[in-house]
Amino acid sequence: MNLHIYFFIFLLSAFRVFGQVNTETLRKSDLDKGLHGKVQFQLGLNTGNSEYLKMKSNFRLDYMAEDYYSFGVVEYQRGLEADELFINKGFAHVRYIHSLLSTLRWELFAQKEFNDFILLLDRNLAGAGLRKSFILQPEKDGNRCYFKLHFGAGLMWENEEIDTDPDTETNIVRSTNYISIDWKIDDRLQLIHINYFQFDVENLPDYRVLAESTLSFSITKAFRFQTSLEFRYDNKPPLSVKKYDLELTNGVSFAF
Repeated sequence: MNLHIYFFIFLLSAFRVFGQVNTETLRKSDLDKGLHGKVQFQLGLNTGNSEYLKMKSNFRLDYMAEDYYSFGVVEYQRGLEADELFINKGFAHVRYIHSLLSTLRWELFAQKEFNDFILLLDRNLAGAGLRKSFILQPEKDGNRCYFKLHFGAGLMWENEEIDTDPDTETNIVRSTNYISIDWKIDDRLQLIHINYFQFDVENLPDYRVLAESTLSFSITKAFRFQTSLEFRYDNKPPLSVKKYDLELTNGVSFAF
C-alpha cells in the first residue's frame, strides 16, 4: 500500500469523529521490557492588550512484559485570562492490556476525571474490551517505520456528578468504540489519529464523539515537539454547556 492510500485513509477517518479523554494516544508500543516514566509540560503565554496563561502537565508510568502491558497517567490543565480561571480540568487513567493473539488483546481500565467548564464535578469509569490490530506496513530490515490500524469495542460503567442546582448524579453503562491510526513516518516524525464513539446502551441519543490528531517530531532522543488538534461533541450535555469543543495545543515532552 503506497503513501497516497495511507493519506486517503487518514482523511476518511478524520470525518468519522468518534469518546472523552483520548486514551489511545496514551498507549506506547515501542518500549523495551521493564518500567518506564515520563514527565510532560506545555505552556502558553500572551501579554499586552490581553493577558493569557495556559499550562498543561502530566506524569506517567509504563510497565512492559512479554504477554501484557500496563500504564498509568495523571494529567492536569489550568488556564487564566485577565486573572479569570477559564480552564480547570484533570484526569487519572490506569489500563491493563493482555495479549490473546499477536493482533488481538483484551483490556481492563479505570479512570477518574473532572472538568469545571463542562460542569463535570466528578466522573468515574471502569470497563473492559477487545482490541484488534492490522499492520499494513510492518517494521523490517532495520527500518522502524510502520503504519498500523486498530479497532476496539467494549463496555464501561460510568458514574457522573454534574454541577447543577441541585447536583445531579448518574450511573449508566456505555458502549465505547474506536478506530485509530498510528503512522511512524520516519525515525523522527509520527502521526497518531483516533476516532471514538460512546453511547448509553439504554438511551442511544445520549452519545459522545471525539476526534484527535497528534503530530510529533523528535528533537533529540529524549525531547520531542508535538502539536495536537482535538474535536469533542456531546449530544446530551448539561444545560448551559455547548455541545462541542475544539482545541489546538503545542508542546514538548521529556522521556527518561
